[in-house]
Amino acid sequence: MMREAKERTWKDFEEKLKSNFQGNKKIFYGVIRNKMKPKEMLTKVVDVSGEIKWEEKEVLKTWKEYFKELLEGTENEEERRDMTEETEDEEDFSMCELEKAVKEMKEGKSAGIDELTAEMIKAAGPLGMQWLYRVMRVIWKEKKIPEDWKMGIIV
Repeated sequence: MMREAKERTWKDFEEKLKSNFQGNKKIFYGVIRNKMKPKEMLTKVVDVSGEIKWEEKEVLKTWKEYFKELLEGTENEEERRDMTEETEDEEDFSMCELEKAVKEMKEGKSAGIDELTAEMIKAAGPLGMQWLYRVMRVIWKEKKIPEDWKMGIIV
């Protein structure tokens, strides 16, 4: 639905360009200049029922529903229980595993809600790694991720 609308828009634009170039070059170059301007943010979205939403509140609501569904996943309670039983048998992770995971973190990514970047964590040094290890072990044993860590910033 959105693709068809986009294709129609481009066809109309193409026709307008052709007619303006032959008739009035000033309009033609004005259209070209307009297309070269920085792009605006996405203002339209298609919801799950296939309707196009363009009002800001509706667009935000649609994105919220999409990411909520994406993050909750589709697994059922039984699958989660099976995964929990498997992980209960696992041992604690080691400092070496944490250091390896930190080393493999991609750099140049945006900071999260905690405003920490991979570069900052990597530069924390031995004392910072010990602190991070203690925090991660508590989370590992309690099997509960802090609520702040579940939030993401969409850039």
